[in-house]
Amino acid sequence: MLRPCDAIGTLSVLRPDRWHLSPAFGLALLSGGSPFVSRLYGLEPHAPSDGAVLADGSKWRGTPSCRLARALFHRVQPDEPLRPTTNRSLPAAHLSPSLVAHVLALADAGGGADAATHSALKSAVCSDTGLALPALARETGVTIARFERLVEAVRDADADGSACRHGPAEGL
Repeated sequence: MLRPCDAIGTLSVLRPDRWHLSPAFGLALLSGGSPFVSRLYGLEPHAPSDGAVLADGSKWRGTPSCRLARALFHRVQPDEPLRPTTNRSLPAAHLSPSLVAHVLALADAGGGADAATHSALKSAVCSDTGLALPALARETGVTIARFERLVEAVRDADADGSACRHGPAEGL
C-alpha cells in the first residue's frame, strides 16, 4: 500500500492547473479511511429512486464527483472503511498505474464515448499484466466502452464544482 510520502515529487511533472490530479493528493485523501471520499461515496444514491428528497421536493441525484467515488470504491456496510472496488465487472478493478494515466490524460483532453477516446484506449497497455486493453477486455469481460464511461466519469467529476456545496448533507 502506498503512503502519501511515496508520491513526493509527483506535482513537479504536472501543470499547476492539474495539481489536483496528482497521486499525492489521491493518496492523502485516501489515507486513514478518508472522511472526504467516504462522504462523497455516501452522498451518491445506490439507485435513482433512493435519492433523498430536497427542500424543493426534488430528489437528490448525486453529483459527478459522488458517482466517480461509487465507480472507484466499495464497502458492504455503511460503517466500514472504503476500499478500492474489487468488483471484476467494473473497469476500476483492473486499473494499473499505466491505465490510470491513460484515463486521466483522456479525461483531461475532454474525452468520452467517441472514436478518438476509443482508439486511444485500444492502444493502452496495462502495466500490471502487460496486456493491451483489448486483450484485457477479452480476458476480464470488461468492455472498452466501460473504460470510456470511466473516462467520462473522471472528466465530469473534474469539471464538477458542486461536490462540496450541494446535496442533502452540507459540509463534506
